Amino acid sequence: MAGSAAQLGSDGGSRRAGSRLGGPIAAIHEGDRVTIDTKNRKLDVEISDTEIKRRLAEWKPRHRATTVGVFAKYAALVTSAAEGAITTPARLGRH
Repeated sequence: MAGSAAQLGSDGGSRRAGSRLGGPIAAIHEGDRVTIDTKNRKLDVEISDTEIKRRLAEWKPRHRATTVGVFAKYAALVTSAAEGAITTPARLGRH
């Protein structure tokens, strides 16, 4: 049985935030069979709903390794893929 893990943008790019925040996409592990349906903007994973719940119950956030340098600047200034991945000073509280 395939559990529905998430609704994604056409490139699947919005998966990062869902994974980082402990959303359903965080339950996907390396080796899981994943089907991306771009027409219906849907991602399915072939694991049971029970297994998804078990994995999410055990999930712990990863330590953010990038705190300085260009990748940290990118993370601080760029919006999510769902918002267009644009650079904006508004992310720093300035307009």
